[in-house]
Formats: sequence, structure tokens, C-alpha cells
Amino acid sequence: MKRNLWESCKKAVLLGGLGFLLVGCQADDLTKDTNITAPQKMDAESPKDVEALEEEVFPHTFPLTGVGTKAPPNNAALAVTINNHPSARPQSGLQAADIVYEVLAEGAITRFLAIYHSQYPDTIGPVRSAREYYIELSQGYESLYVSYGHSPGALSLLASGTIPHVNGMGYAYSHGYDGQLFWRESSQRAPHNVYTSSDELIQGVNHYDYILSEPAPLLFTKTHSSAGEEVQAVEINYSTRYNNKVIYTFDQETNKYKRVVNGEEQVDRLTKQPLAIKNVFIVEMTHGFLDDQGRRKIELSDGGKAWLLTEGRMQEVTWENINGRILPMSNGQLVPFTAGNTWINIIPKRAIEEQRISFQ
Repeated sequence: MKRNLWESCKKAVLLGGLGFLLVGCQADDLTKDTNITAPQKMDAESPKDVEALEEEVFPHTFPLTGVGTKAPPNNAALAVTINNHPSARPQSGLQAADIVYEVLAEGAITRFLAIYHSQYPDTIGPVRSAREYYIELSQGYESLYVSYGHSPGALSLLASGTIPHVNGMGYAYSHGYDGQLFWRESSQRAPHNVYTSSDELIQGVNHYDYILSEPAPLLFTKTHSSAGEEVQAVEINYSTRYNNKVIYTFDQETNKYKRVVNGEEQVDRLTKQPLAIKNVFIVEMTHGFLDDQGRRKIELSDGGKAWLLTEGRMQEVTWENINGRILPMSNGQLVPFTAGNTWINIIPKRAIEEQRISFQ
């Protein structure tokens, strides 16, 4: 008989002296049993452009993109920490994500938190280790959190049962079924070569009988907004000491933003297609340090300055954390995203003053 989530919580397993939590639990929202099944798969040869469907009229929309769909969505979100070290590029599966957070880890290197709901890609990665703030951001989307490894603080948070999750580092030391969820690509060097797939993650969820909820919808508009000023590009410098520079450039033909990292256009590893992004949301947050290893503490609840870029225009807004989600606000009201995918870049405060960000 299928056990509910609370029963799964009671059966969470710790790997003896290694202390790796194999499964996480969530004690609230035990009412909705959402099967994790792929709404559509990415084609490795020709990735599907969901915006091509916007001309049609659909009875339903995906909650995290606002894009139409014929069948009512009935699947949960997968939130995966993805490596962004230079040796990990180009990554696989980022284009399929509805939402991607980019956040500093240690040093000047960022990692991504890719949230998948409207599409599940065949290959995702390279997968990297958890930090507390990636876990907390995942909670806002009722998602399954996926990582390969963890910081001490992240392990403590996962062990507390704060979110359903799979941790590949635990699987590496286990046996049988658990070892099938991740693999290493021999053409890349560790630790930048760990991959998973939506099929493996679905198997993992079904194996542990997680009960997951479909994420609540974001606010979207499908009409062109004239708010803000015309801006063709934004440059984000994540480090004033090291070269870690991201540029988003608006492409008028596609009405999306292309992404360039340190002078190279970012593409998908399998399709070789450039990433195309509908909304770019940049938010300033207070950054501090937790330990002498350079692990960070990022204040996700304070609110502050933010900039929303969509349709070739930029709005100066603020951000608030509403039910675990980082959202654009203006005069106390939510500002809608344009229907499509969204990338959220979290940067340290004083970005303008320290010339970490500039608009063109």
C-alpha cells in the first residue's frame, strides 16, 4: 500500500557514520498526490520552442511560464543545483527550465538552481552540491530538490526534513537501486561531470513514494509592456577581482535574451543551441560569509533593489520574498513577468555603486 509523506518522513534513512541523508521529507501539504510525469520532453536535436505555441488558444497554462497547454498540468517541479564552473560549461538542460536562479557559491563562481516543470529534459547537469539558500529557494516551488553533495549547513537542513530531495553524494556510498540515479561523463573531469535525467529522478520519487504538489502559478502577462526604458543589454560582473562577467543581450527577432559568459555565448551541451531567455530579473541581496571556507550566507527575505528586463525594456523595481519566491514589486503591487522562461540573477548589494551591473 502506498505510504503517505508523513510515513515516508518517519522512514528517512541516514547512512551510518557517513551521515548522508538519502531521502528528505516535508510534513505539510499532505493532501495532494501529484504524479511526476513528464509533460513534454526536450528533443536533443531540435529543442521545442514553447513560445511558438503562443499564437494558439489553450484551455490551460503552465504555472511557472504562463505558456498555454492543451492538457491541465499535473506534475511537480524538479529543482536541480547545476554546476557553473568554467570546466562544467556548456551545461545540459538549462533551456528546458522554467526558472533559473544564478547565485554565488564560494569565491567568484556561481551555481544555478534550475526549476523544471513545463518540460523535463533527458539530461541535466553537471549536478553540484547543495547550499542552504538553494534549498530555501526550492521550497518556494513545492519542488523535489536535487543535488550531488552538500555543505555542512545544507546537510543539516536536508536532514531536518525541510524538503523532499535526492542527494547524489549519499547514493554514491549506497548500493543497489540508489546508485542508478546519477552518472559521470568520462569525457569530463570530476567534480564537473555528474549528470542525471528526469527519468532517473522520476524513478527516485516513485521509489520513495513522495507526495508532491503542483506549484502555484506566478503572475504573467502576454501583452507587450511599454513600462520602463529601452535597454538592449545588461552586464553583470559577479567579481570585481576575478573575471566572471555575464551579459544578456536582447534579440529583436526572437524577443528573447541571449546570454554571454566571459565573452562566449552560452549554449546547450547536447543541442548546441544558444540559450534564449524571456525574462531577466536581477536582484540585490545582502551577502556574508559563514566560515573560513568562504561559504556564504545570503539574506533571502530582506527585499531591496531589483531590475526586470523583458521585451527589450528595463523596469527599476523592488523585490520581495513572497511564500519563498523572489518576485518583482512596484508600489506594493506584483509586477507580472512576460509569458516564457525566467532567469533570476542574485547579486551582492551596492551593484550600481561598485559597478557590478551596467545597462546599455
